[in-house]
Amino acid sequence: MINYIFIIVFSILLAFLSAINRDNTENFKIIRQKIYPIKSFPNTHFPKKKYPILSFPDINSAKKILSTSDGYTKSLGKFDLQSKLQSQSENLKEKDYLNTVENNVRVWNIKDKEKINLFYDKLKTFFYQKNIVLQFPPVINIIQTTGKEEGGASGYVRGNTIIMKSIKDDKMFEELFYHEMWHIFTNYDQNLAKFVYSRYQFFFDKSRKLIIPPEIKDYRITNPDLYGRDGYFKASLNKKILEFYPMLISNEKYTTGSFFKYLYVVLFAVENNGNTKIFKKNSSGDYIILKVIRFSKNAGNKFRFLNNLEEKKIGFSVEKILGYNTPYVLGHPEESLAEMFKFLVSEDWQNKDSSELISSLLNDLINYKSIQSNTFNI
Repeated sequence: MINYIFIIVFSILLAFLSAINRDNTENFKIIRQKIYPIKSFPNTHFPKKKYPILSFPDINSAKKILSTSDGYTKSLGKFDLQSKLQSQSENLKEKDYLNTVENNVRVWNIKDKEKINLFYDKLKTFFYQKNIVLQFPPVINIIQTTGKEEGGASGYVRGNTIIMKSIKDDKMFEELFYHEMWHIFTNYDQNLAKFVYSRYQFFFDKSRKLIIPPEIKDYRITNPDLYGRDGYFKASLNKKILEFYPMLISNEKYTTGSFFKYLYVVLFAVENNGNTKIFKKNSSGDYIILKVIRFSKNAGNKFRFLNNLEEKKIGFSVEKILGYNTPYVLGHPEESLAEMFKFLVSEDWQNKDSSELISSLLNDLINYKSIQSNTFNI
C-alpha cells in the first residue's frame, strides 16, 4: 500500500516538474526573441515558403563562377570592354573581361558573412510581416570582388549571383544587399518585373528583336543589373503611341578612367519594322531622342546625337515617372525600384520625396501573390 501511494505521489511530482521545465523553456524562447529579434527569428515563422540558401563560395569556386561566360558577358561591346578593363586596345575580347573579373575576386571574412546573414534574416522577417510571397532561385551566391571589373561599382548581379564589395559602413552595406537582392528577384521571375514595371509606363516586347546601329552599339555601356530586361517607355503624341528605349551610352571614345565619368542616359525613339525594332530617325537622318540625362559632370555638355523632342509637348518625364527618391536614375525602372525596395526593407521611406511610389511598390508586392498563377506573355 505504501509503495502504491509512493508511486502515485512520485508520478504527480514528475509531471509537475516537467510542466515547470516546459514553461521555462517557452519563456526563455520569448525573452531571447525580444533581445535578439533578428538572430533568433525562428524558421517556424516561414512554414509555407522555402527561402533560398545564401552561399558564400570558396575562392576557387567563386573564380570559376565569375569567369564562366554568360549572356551578359557575351553582350559586352567595344566601349564596355575598354572601360571595364581600362584599356584603349581595339582587340579586347570577352575572355579578357572574364580573366579580369577572376583576378578581382576576394574572400569574405567571417564578420562580413555574419552581417550579410543578419541582413538576410531581416529581409525574410520583412516578407513574413508584410505577407509578401515571391519566386526565388533555390541558391543565391554572394561573392566579393574589388569592384574594379565594373568601373568601381559597389555591387551588381549576374544570374543568381550577387557580386559586392566589402563596405565598412553597416547601413550602406545593408542597403546595398537589399538593392542587389531586388535584381535577383526580377532576374529570376520576369513576371514580377513585368507586373511592377507596367506602373511606370514601361513594357516588354519579346516578340521583336531590337537592332542597335553599330555607331551606337560601339559606345553602349551595359549594366549587368539590367541584362535581359530590355523594355520600352510608352508615350503619346497627337494620339499616336511612341516608344522610347533607355540606353546607357558614352558620348566619346574611351581614353582613361571609369565608365561612370562618360555616362549618359538616353531615351531613343524606336519603331516596329517587321519582326524587329529599329531606332527611329527624322527626315534629316538624325536619331530621335526624347531625353538625355548627363549622369556625370565630366561627360560633356553636348550629346552628339542631339535631336531632342520636347518633353512638355509629349507630356512625358522619366524623372517624374520614376520619382525623386534617389539621384541614382539610369532611365530604367529596375534601378529606381531596387532603390525603393531597399528603402522599404530598411524602413526608411515615409519622408522620401516620392514616398507614394514606394507605398505603391509595397502594395504591388503584397498583391503579387494573388496574380502569380496568371499567364504572362513577356
